[in-house]
Amino acid sequence: MNLVDPWGLDILVIHNGATNGNPFGHTAMAVEGYGVFSPGNAGDLLPNTNNNITGGSLIEYVRREATRRYTRLTLIKTSPEQDLKIINVLNKQTSQSGYIDNCATRIGRALDVLYNDLTFWQKLIVGDNGILPISVESRAVGFMDVLGGKRYKIDKVKSLLEAENLVLISELEKFEKF
Repeated sequence: MNLVDPWGLDILVIHNGATNGNPFGHTAMAVEGYGVFSPGNAGDLLPNTNNNITGGSLIEYVRREATRRYTRLTLIKTSPEQDLKIINVLNKQTSQSGYIDNCATRIGRALDVLYNDLTFWQKLIVGDNGILPISVESRAVGFMDVLGGKRYKIDKVKSLLEAENLVLISELEKFEKF
């Protein structure tokens, strides 16, 4: 298996903390050059298909969420072929999400693209899917450990102005749509 990424493409697994209306938090994913995919959490962000962000602006998403809750980001090194397979999985999941078919299970299915390329021992490190956002984050950290990457944390901010001035924003620009 070749883990070298000649184009420098990556994915970003996003874990958003709890809010008053959602004690479990939220999970989303961004693919370099394809934008952010956020099942069941589009709100006012576009493109919005049944309340799913499908290839939207990661920067707008991170800024919006930073005013509501903390966010942890796990960058995972991927190949161009893996990215295309992940995009294919994400683009097929545009129906309304629910309790069992939720943000965590949908992002987990996208991560299965990477899981299928791992050795037996690597799969033990990464683990299986869960139905909660925190289980997807734990799995993303396992992928990062096996495939390479890094972690970021964005604390909740008090205002949109603070969110617009996040230092990390420049590092996220590569995830915007080409």
